[in-house]
Amino acid sequence: MKVRTKWVALVFLGALVAALSAGPAMAEQKMKMKGKRFGVITETTVHPVGDVKGHAVGVTVSEGVDILYKATWRSISNADLHMPQGGTIRGWNITTLPNGDKTYGQFQGKLEGKRGPDGKPMMLLHGTWKFVRGTGKWAGVQGSGTFKGRYLGKKIYTYDLDGEYTIKK
Repeated sequence: MKVRTKWVALVFLGALVAALSAGPAMAEQKMKMKGKRFGVITETTVHPVGDVKGHAVGVTVSEGVDILYKATWRSISNADLHMPQGGTIRGWNITTLPNGDKTYGQFQGKLEGKRGPDGKPMMLLHGTWKFVRGTGKWAGVQGSGTFKGRYLGKKIYTYDLDGEYTIKK
C-alpha cells in the first residue's frame, strides 16, 4: 500500500510540475509593437462653428503606409479645431497587411500648432490608440499604445506608433 501511495503522489507531483511549466508557454504573450507611418489626407470636410475665429469641426479621410510592417492603412477621423492652435482628434484606423489580414483600431489625440526651429508654423499630433479587432492571424488581437508625429506639409504627415498587444486564441 505504501508503494502505491508513493507512486500516486509522484505521478500527481509530476503532472502538477508539467502543468505549471506549460502554463506560461500556453498563455498569450505580450508583444511590443512599433510602427513608422506616412499619410496623406485624401478627403476633408470642414464646417466653421462661428463662435470664435478659427473654430471649426471637420471630418477627414487619410490613406498611407506603415514602412515597418509593409502595410497600408486608411483612417476616418473627426476633429474639433481651434486654428492655428490645434484641436482634438478621434477616429478609426483600418490597416491591411501584405497577406490581406486586417486590424481595426480607434484613436484619439491632439493636434498642436507650434513654431518650428526656423520660426515657421508646424502642426504636431499625439495621442493614444487601441485595437478593436483583427482578421486572419490578427483575429483576437487586443492591445493599445501611443502615437506621436507631425505634419510635413498641408496634407502630408508622419507618425510613430508604440504599444503592446496580445492575440487571444
